Amino acid sequence: MVGSSLLDHDSFIHVALFYRSMHEYLDVLVPFVAAGVADGDAVLVAVPEPNLSLLRTALGDTADMVTLLDMSRAGRNPGHILGGVLGSFAERHPTRLPRMIGEQVWEAAPSWSIRRACSTRR
Repeated sequence: MVGSSLLDHDSFIHVALFYRSMHEYLDVLVPFVAAGVADGDAVLVAVPEPNLSLLRTALGDTADMVTLLDMSRAGRNPGHILGGVLGSFAERHPTRLPRMIGEQVWEAAPSWSIRRACSTRR
């Protein structure tokens, strides 16, 4: 995985992580988050449970310096994730580089709600 960094104030690098185990998930994300905290970045981890609890535990004291959100709550409307969750986090930290992890798994959503959420304009 390549670290996400701000190229300029208007563009991001977006990298996807495909993982086969929780061990692999933590081996990549914990150092990514810790490096962001060490660099003074504004760090957001927005992932669903149980991954959120696993990351919180693996981060130890570093978790206290990170914004942690349960994506099953914060991202209930997938049309709100980019602007309402990730974008608003970046806007709240205008003087710091945002480093964000977002995992949007919405397996339990009924198909009608996905169509509605994706077609909602804000």
